Amino acid sequence: MGIAPSKNRHEHEKRCLELAVQISRAEDGTHGFSRESVRRILTFAVPYRAKLVIFIALSVVGAFLAVATPVLAGQVVNVIVVRSAFNTIVWLAVVIALVAVAEAAVSRTRWYSARIEDNMRQPR
Repeated sequence: MGIAPSKNRHEHEKRCLELAVQISRAEDGTHGFSRESVRRILTFAVPYRAKLVIFIALSVVGAFLAVATPVLAGQVVNVIVVRSAFNTIVWLAVVIALVAVAEAAVSRTRWYSARIEDNMRQPR
């Protein structure tokens, strides 16, 4: 079945809304989605699969990086408390700085998701 290319933006948005309404009406009240709903979602997402995979990967990496900074800061505190080598503190500080730079680079996921959304809204 799938979504055929629309002739104009209004028609495309109308068909997307109809699809969303169909998806929200799962056949069985105990399941969030029916197999038909999942098939429709996947059919709609296929043209964007590479972008969606990149978006999901960036989101996962961003989540790990967001957790890494406080964990590393805790390690710095532990090193200071046990009066360990100063070099260890310096290395942890460098790693924290690198994590911050990586997190800033990965934080573009919000922009990337907006770009995917804009592409999805464009009539094919």
